[in-house]
Amino acid sequence: MATRSVVVTAMALAFFWPAGAMAEAMPEASLAPHRAIYDLSLADSSGAIQSAVGRVVYEITGTACDGYASRSRQVVVLEGENNATTTDMRMTTFEDARGGAFRFKAETRNANTPPKLVDGEAVRRDGAVAVNFVKPGRETVKLGDAIFPAAHLRALIAGAKEGKSIVEARVFDGSEDGRSFYDTLAVIGRPDAAKPAGNAGKPSGEKGTGKSAPGEQDTVKFDDSEEAFAERQRRFDELFGTAAHWPISISYFKQATARGEALPVYVLSFDLYENGIARSLALKYDNFTLKGELKELVLLKAAACE
Repeated sequence: MATRSVVVTAMALAFFWPAGAMAEAMPEASLAPHRAIYDLSLADSSGAIQSAVGRVVYEITGTACDGYASRSRQVVVLEGENNATTTDMRMTTFEDARGGAFRFKAETRNANTPPKLVDGEAVRRDGAVAVNFVKPGRETVKLGDAIFPAAHLRALIAGAKEGKSIVEARVFDGSEDGRSFYDTLAVIGRPDAAKPAGNAGKPSGEKGTGKSAPGEQDTVKFDDSEEAFAERQRRFDELFGTAAHWPISISYFKQATARGEALPVYVLSFDLYENGIARSLALKYDNFTLKGELKELVLLKAAACE
């Protein structure tokens, strides 16, 4: 079974700030540049999926004045009783500051099948989105109106700050074949303070072996012992300080789907901080759920917004 990328909606993670700096919010409607790594594992399954392992590497740069560029890679291995499937998804995007243009390039690889390439630019004008494709072939596809991922994330932050409990948006993110959008329904919980250090438990699963997870082999290795996990959580608690954050759950529906007649394609849940950072996530499909644990965070230099 194929899994949809958890990063194409620009849901970010966190990164190495000086202690307590997370509490110092960045300028209004600005997303923080960073590189982050999640390790994925199976949280729940009611079907044929017996185990899952994977990794997400995500990077975002830019400013609210110049636009945002992102690069991501997600590798997931799903195992059933008799077989295993590996999906490797890579994507680069650029969204302009006004939310009027969205450049995207995606490559998806599955075992024993040719890679799937999608390359194009979506332009939002006069209440509609036109997608100009370069690959797999040159053509233009016209869709209804929609916003792009960074604009969606900023709308969620604005809604959370205003105390809204529901934010609805039609989102185009260039995923899959780049020919459709998603109707999204976000439920925003009450703001929370940062979690105190030492309260998080060690995730279930095998003890650390020092091996690389999929997606960053040969470059990133983690000590996943209980001591290393506790130290990571303590460091993250210090970095986040007492910054407020909101629990958010976003349901993604295929376009033109009647809400009362169908379940969402998937549900993405995470804790959102006011500069667009999420510390943990869960991705729920029809018959299984993946959880993402933040493993590593790197702050990238933020350019001045002039």
